[in-house]
Amino acid sequence: MKSILKAGAVALAASLFALPAMAASAQHAPAHHAKAAHHKMAAHHKMHIAIAQHHAAGKIQRINAKNNTLTINHRVYRLTPQFASASFKQGQKVQIVYKKDRGHRLVEKISAVSA
Repeated sequence: MKSILKAGAVALAASLFALPAMAASAQHAPAHHAKAAHHKMAAHHKMHIAIAQHHAAGKIQRINAKNNTLTINHRVYRLTPQFASASFKQGQKVQIVYKKDRGHRLVEKISAVSA
């Protein structure tokens, strides 16, 4: 019985000395893996955003020349400088292709739709 208790005490002492080394290695490994996973996911997210194109159609409700935006179906779309000078008018039916970029809907193509 004494030999079992003695072996248990030795095993407990050995595990207590090994515990700080295991904890130190465990602290570094997950952070590295988590960071790598985050970068991989962020790269995938950027790639997905670059590919995704959305379509919308409707009447122009409002044009804001100062901010280079137009409103269609209660949604605001940002115009690039190439479309900012286009001659679209309020009430005109249009069809647009846009992408989402940093929280904004950025118009890539815009064309008038005949009634």
